Amino acid sequence: MIFYKKEQIFRNTTIDRLYIQVKFHMKQNKEFTIENLLDSSFIDAKSESFLQKAVNTYRKDKEEYSKSVYVIYSNLFRLFMRKLS
Repeated sequence: MIFYKKEQIFRNTTIDRLYIQVKFHMKQNKEFTIENLLDSSFIDAKSESFLQKAVNTYRKDKEEYSKSVYVIYSNLFRLFMRKLS
């Protein structure tokens, strides 16, 4: 998580925090879906998944959510993009 002291311009708004998760070990027998990203056992999270944290922030504090960016990098997407190139 990155907190910016000064708000940063992001697209057509400003943000003050950036959440990043990098996933290198994907389960080969399961798809990379929204449902799986919400499932903490799919991503081996101790409590809640990265995406569930984003959902909870949205439900709890829409202003904080609007000033945040959530990014997931994974080797699955990297491999997919490589195939498109």
